[in-house]
Amino acid sequence: MTWLVLPVKSIAEGKSRLAPDLAPDRRRQLNLELLERALALAARYPGAVRTLVASRCPEVLALARRQGAGWIAEKQPGLNEAVAQAFASLATRAGEQVLVMSCDLPLAREDDLRMLVRPGEATIASDRTGTGTNVLCLPAGAPFRFHYGPMSRERHAAQALRLGLPCRVVQTPSLAFDLDTLDDYREWQKREATVPA
Repeated sequence: MTWLVLPVKSIAEGKSRLAPDLAPDRRRQLNLELLERALALAARYPGAVRTLVASRCPEVLALARRQGAGWIAEKQPGLNEAVAQAFASLATRAGEQVLVMSCDLPLAREDDLRMLVRPGEATIASDRTGTGTNVLCLPAGAPFRFHYGPMSRERHAAQALRLGLPCRVVQTPSLAFDLDTLDDYREWQKREATVPA
């Protein structure tokens, strides 16, 4: 069994770095679309997978329930805290793997996620700069400390090493592309416009 953990900030407040460039309604629509894409990706994942959404946003949790996903209400704000809480809730799932994925990966495919899963190992899918962590795969129950933020890829790899976990770092075009800046958003819109209906 593989678990897909989706930490989600808020439908209204997510993608705050795009706030100067996108109207609130458009940003809200974007956050909703990204979450729905991530949930649909989990539903298409080849093999047994369960989804767990972690958020403080009631709207996010309600959508997760409607889509048949598991959910957990964050007790403390912050990405590291949300992921740690969700990961801890799966600690008894010995022998299973947990994929922690950012929701802002619009090009992610189910085959990409399957490629990351290796029982008993850690895998980090980095962003385009090679410094961030867009997807992190870990054995359930590992005493892992999360380090999202600057240089997270290096810090997560070092944490895996300290725990004695074999660790791979990969960078694929689809998983490395995240929506952080206006240029990212425009590139994605251009890609969407060229996809055949």
